[in-house]
Amino acid sequence: MIIKNIIEFLKDENSVFINDLGLFKKVYVEAQMVDGIIEPPHYHIILEKNDSGNGFAFILFVSKQEQLRIVEADMAIKHWLDDLKNRISDTGSAIYEGFGVFRQGKDAFEFKSDFISSLNIDFEGMEAISLEPAIVKMEQEEASDNISDVPPTPTVIEIPEVAKVDEPIIEDNVLVERPSKKGNKIGSLILFIAIILGSIILMLYLFRDILELKWKEIKWKQENTEHPIVQAIDTNETYKENAVLEEDSVSTSESLKDTIENVAAPIIETTVVDDSGVSKEFKKIHFEIGKYYVIAGSFDTERRALQHAVIKQKQGFHPVFLYQKGTYKIRICVGVYSSEDEALRSIPKGADFWVLK
Repeated sequence: MIIKNIIEFLKDENSVFINDLGLFKKVYVEAQMVDGIIEPPHYHIILEKNDSGNGFAFILFVSKQEQLRIVEADMAIKHWLDDLKNRISDTGSAIYEGFGVFRQGKDAFEFKSDFISSLNIDFEGMEAISLEPAIVKMEQEEASDNISDVPPTPTVIEIPEVAKVDEPIIEDNVLVERPSKKGNKIGSLILFIAIILGSIILMLYLFRDILELKWKEIKWKQENTEHPIVQAIDTNETYKENAVLEEDSVSTSESLKDTIENVAAPIIETTVVDDSGVSKEFKKIHFEIGKYYVIAGSFDTERRALQHAVIKQKQGFHPVFLYQKGTYKIRICVGVYSSEDEALRSIPKGADFWVLK
């Protein structure tokens, strides 16, 4: 039991001290040749005399491994030491197979380790190699060389002449076809053109929103050079957008005041305007049944709606964002009216506006 625990302890530690015996140390031995035999690298154990150590760590280890109390583990170690001493005094040595041999030395016990396989798992499969067969073979070869110093007669091997092969006659008028580089150039050109076209299509797709708004702005300017929209917007009678978007200090009629009371309350009360007079933030209102909204555009995202609203503002309108329950569309509203006729009359000639009711 004690031998087994010494080996187990040395699997994780380099040394273990046992009271009244000494210090067992695990020593690494490199590969070496002894008496014509190459021994592989391995670990073996040596025993050093040491009177200053403390064997309590090993007592605790045996207690844990064997499920014994500390006192019982200490007694087991002492019984093993007594048995070891008795065997050495009777026979002169104590042999433990798979571990080593203890003998009585001049001042203390001497120990010679066996090859312990459980400590040499890293070198498993390595075995000692004897060089004796190779030496014997070399001696036999040397003896055979000494028998005859006459060099052997070289064997002459006749090599038949290789039949001469007539070389093909190439006529002067025969042209050797070489691969043309013209096809490679055409293929490279087609690939280059395809890459350019693909890049253009990709850019058009990514900036489609901006291009669409620019095209509408250009189209609007061309149409209004022929049909001005100033006379189509009457801020006092038909076009009551100011009642929705802003409160002026100018006096209004009774019908205009009634329109202001019926317009949905805006979510954003103020409009942020930069130095150029262009709004960066527009008012937002909710759809109400009974009112008629002049719509200048409908969009899926606020980014596209904002770009369109800026264009309408530059054209002289006062756009707001209109939200309606049940739809995700964001509509650009340029006027709110109490009747459909007023809303239709407010649409400038040539504009693609429509009325939401």
